Amino acid sequence: MHRLLGFEYKTPFIQKKNVPGCDKQADSDLPHPVINVGMIYPDGPVRNIIVRKSAIDSRNKGNIRLIYAVDVNFTGEDEWLDSADAIPGRKEVIVRHRIRKSEEYQYNIPVVCRPALQHRPVIAGSGPAGLFAALVLARAGLNPLILERGSKVEKRVKDVESFFATGKLDTSSNVQFGEGGAGTFSDGKLYSLINDHRTRFLFEEFVKAGAPEEILWDAKPHIGTDRLRSVVINLRKEIEALGGTFRFDTILTNFRHTDNILRCIELNTSEELELSNLVLAIGHSARDTFEMLFEKG
Repeated sequence: MHRLLGFEYKTPFIQKKNVPGCDKQADSDLPHPVINVGMIYPDGPVRNIIVRKSAIDSRNKGNIRLIYAVDVNFTGEDEWLDSADAIPGRKEVIVRHRIRKSEEYQYNIPVVCRPALQHRPVIAGSGPAGLFAALVLARAGLNPLILERGSKVEKRVKDVESFFATGKLDTSSNVQFGEGGAGTFSDGKLYSLINDHRTRFLFEEFVKAGAPEEILWDAKPHIGTDRLRSVVINLRKEIEALGGTFRFDTILTNFRHTDNILRCIELNTSEELELSNLVLAIGHSARDTFEMLFEKG
């Protein structure tokens, strides 16, 4: 497998809605994902193509184009890449390109021996970090317990709508706190500050849960607010089906340890839970939890 970078598909009608300078052509008319082998190397040994990334280059408003990064399989690839045919010079299709070896990455959840843990792992927070931590732990057979100070999506939507209508704020169930985290009430754009192939696992799980398939290759992936809510619900249902448990409207208020080993946490319900593994996925707005952790040193 080889990664072909900078494959530029030139066509005068490549347009997308809301792109400056574009006044025609609906998204459905874009050539992707139907990129065939003949587009790149009509007489070459390419067997199949997997699109990994696409982006619109609209810097020249009169010549808008799509830029792709694609993985390709070659017949006799090493010999062919060493030959002059590796640069076909098809200027009408490929303006520039770079080729490199590409190894397919697949994240495999480690097999865990359940009796090795005395207590089920606990996760504080059900934003993106908490949900994916819970998903991985649930698939490993560890039956995680997820604590969330806010409400589940269904109730949270009603609480937020009530706030917008009346101004009455529920300090635990609002646009910041609740299932899915703050992103549940954003516009569903997915940004990452890292260029790491392992993030594809996250996008694939989003798609399995109902997100649009385009986020797997779009340079600016976008789920959409309404769709994101159903994705969060579907992730919760899978985690529960695998043995995980969610407790909403439940706040981590304190913890105890001896000899630097975590022993117990306290909840706002006056309960105490014995545990040995705690994942803090508390986002950036749980100030009371930050203060408690700071005071604990």
